Amino acid sequence: MNAPRRPRRRAGMGYFTILLIILIVFAAAGVFVSRRFAPSKTQANLLAYYNLTAYESAGRAAAGGDELAIVINDEILDEEDTPYFRAVRSDGDVYVEFTIVRNYLDERFYLDKNEGLVIMTNALDSIIAPVESNWYTAEGEDRDAGYVIARYINDSVYLNMKFVKEHSAADYEVFSDPARIYIRNMAGTADYVNAGSNTKLRASATKKASIVADISKGDKLKVLDIEDGWYEVIDERGYIGYVAEKAAGGIYSEEAVSEYTEPEYTHILMDEPISMAWHGIYYYDSNYYVSDYTTNMKGINVMAPTWFLFLDYDGNILSYANQDYVDFCHENGWKVWAVLEDMDGLPCDEIITFTSKRQRAISQIIDECLYYGIDGINVDIELISSSEGLDFIQFIRELSVACRQNKLVLSVDDYTPYSYNAYRHTAEQSRICDYVTVMAYDDYVGGSVPGPNAGIPFLEEVMSVCQDVVDMDRLVVGLPFYSRLWYQNKDGTVGRETGDMNFMEEYVAERELTFTWLSDVGYDYAEYESEESTALIWYENARSLEAKLNVLSRYEIAGVAYWRLGQETADVWDTLERFY
Repeated sequence: MNAPRRPRRRAGMGYFTILLIILIVFAAAGVFVSRRFAPSKTQANLLAYYNLTAYESAGRAAAGGDELAIVINDEILDEEDTPYFRAVRSDGDVYVEFTIVRNYLDERFYLDKNEGLVIMTNALDSIIAPVESNWYTAEGEDRDAGYVIARYINDSVYLNMKFVKEHSAADYEVFSDPARIYIRNMAGTADYVNAGSNTKLRASATKKASIVADISKGDKLKVLDIEDGWYEVIDERGYIGYVAEKAAGGIYSEEAVSEYTEPEYTHILMDEPISMAWHGIYYYDSNYYVSDYTTNMKGINVMAPTWFLFLDYDGNILSYANQDYVDFCHENGWKVWAVLEDMDGLPCDEIITFTSKRQRAISQIIDECLYYGIDGINVDIELISSSEGLDFIQFIRELSVACRQNKLVLSVDDYTPYSYNAYRHTAEQSRICDYVTVMAYDDYVGGSVPGPNAGIPFLEEVMSVCQDVVDMDRLVVGLPFYSRLWYQNKDGTVGRETGDMNFMEEYVAERELTFTWLSDVGYDYAEYESEESTALIWYENARSLEAKLNVLSRYEIAGVAYWRLGQETADVWDTLERFY
């Protein structure tokens, strides 16, 4: 008997189902991989990217039709940079807030808030423009710019970028969508790449980042940074973002070229090392004792009498200049650099903040120099605060132009250029002046801890700091002819008094003290115990000066200056003569 037949399985249907499932899985995986790893196609919000949206913390609404984003050099300005992080369009021109121009483009732009003037001082001239005017003064004549040079906007002064471009190495271009101005300082060398293919500029270093702009093959991109296979770049439209390294060619360097021709800063330099003696002249008749003060003097080739003081707050100058003094110096082969100082006259704060007063003072100083045949000017302005730093360096700029025009040497006396003294703009002084004199003394004077006035470690530190700020071949180092006598009182207080070499010598001789030479600081040292206190003496003398001059001989500097004539003992001159 035959068994019943079973139905035949349709094998093909099972295989088809399995294949379909596999295809579905692969398709799903493909979608997942595509979504996870494919480049983003999302466009960046450029209004937000360029800080044109509302800023509640800065109290700024979204940009109006007359406001533009500022892309300056390699960054997009925002509220953290300045409250005036947007440019303003007015009468078809674009205006940028003054401090942005000064801080980012050229520090020689100066704003006189008292007299409402914008000034650009270069090596040869000062270009002066009243705010809200088309007119400016240059090379001694009035000129019409054809546009308003500066305006009062948002309670601040804004500069027309046409004026900025004409008088500096800045260039700019205005773009729309989003509204922005791209400003560049056309100076220096930078690295670039050219796009090797059409690609995207992204907001961060990943292909999932939003798209800032399209980049075409051959586009020139300035390289700002390199990060994990990406270049951070800025293109010629002011778009900043990232492109993949593989989408760009190799890096090359290129120097920026400006349409602006920079006047040359020339310097009047002596053909021998400078050895300068400051000479304190505190009333006119002091001039007649110059021969007495210089009887034993050796090795000095520049005399610096303190002749000029600020007489009043209008900028008039009190002068102790004397023809017999100048003639005597010249007969002995010494140059005369007249000192302008503020330590014994009026402070200059209310003078240097007004252009008319600066000009009056400079004019009178130059007239005195030319009348008496003075060779140069030494500026010893010390009583200024950080708030007056920009006014001080503007005074030096304007004085440097006048000196250059009249072939007068200009030197400026400075503290050690630590960061907290940055308001004195020592690096800029080094660029525009013939010499910078750094006063390498008065160590310890700012506190209550006794110590040497100008020890070797301090001098080494001064030289180290100066190397990064001052042109060393035009650096003059100031050394002291005086010491300080310190008292550690029994009640725990500390006192001090300043004394010249003769005073200290007599003090020690009267008490029959014995000095110990401290080679680490370069001083003869002594102590004296009394009922009230212990006196500590680091004695400035020929031996201590020789130790400092040995240090300075290792550096290629312009020379040395000594404060001040009349405080030295006679044996000092033989020592100084051997060095400079």
